[in-house]
Parts: sequence; C-alpha cells; structure tokens
Amino acid sequence: MFKAAVVDPDPGSLQATAGLLANNGHIASVACFSGYDGFMSELRKGGVHIAFIRVGVPGLPGLSVARETLAVSPATMVVFMSDTESYAVTAFEEGASGYLLLPAEQKDFDGVVENIRKRGNRKFV
Repeated sequence: MFKAAVVDPDPGSLQATAGLLANNGHIASVACFSGYDGFMSELRKGGVHIAFIRVGVPGLPGLSVARETLAVSPATMVVFMSDTESYAVTAFEEGASGYLLLPAEQKDFDGVVENIRKRGNRKFV
C-alpha cells in the first residue's frame, strides 16, 4: 500500500485528485498540499511514497518541487500532472514515474498507480 501526496494550488483540482486516489485499492492514504512548504515537511518525514505534482500553473514551481522531491527522497515516485502535454518530455527527463493529462479520470490514476506497483523496484512496493 502506498502513501500518496498531491501538490496542487487549485483547491478544486486538489480535492478531485485526492478523491480519485482514495478510490484506488493500492493507496493507503492521501495527503493534500496547496503549496511547497507543507509538502516538503511531510516528505522529509518519510511519509510519501508517490507524489502527484501539478506543473504549469501559477503559484507553484512544479518542476522545482519535483526536482527537490527526488533530491530529498530518491525512493519517492513522482507523477507530473498538467492540463497540457507540453511538460511530458521534461517530466520523464526529470525521472518522473508517470504523467497525467488533466482532467484525468479514475482509470488514468489507476493505470499510473498500477504501473508503479508493477515495477516493484522501489522499497515501498
């Protein structure tokens, strides 16, 4: 079971994402963060297995957050979320474990989580 975190400055998107993740049988808990500081504090405690990070929106330096996530916790898997495909290549260049084009549906989140679970190469699986 994974502990997930969602980082998204948009309250509606944040809650929608959390709801979809809560419906996934491999997600034990979902922590929501509208900004960088709270998320990084939780990450440093070791409580995040998968981080779903919104990129390409005002108010959140998503690419920087993703880079810092992997620097602080290399075992944490990062999934980029955006309403445009323009960050997809960058996401994988940065070592992302997945990319979700928003708005995403339950099957999209389930597919990303299943791909991460199947890899089985991280200590949290």
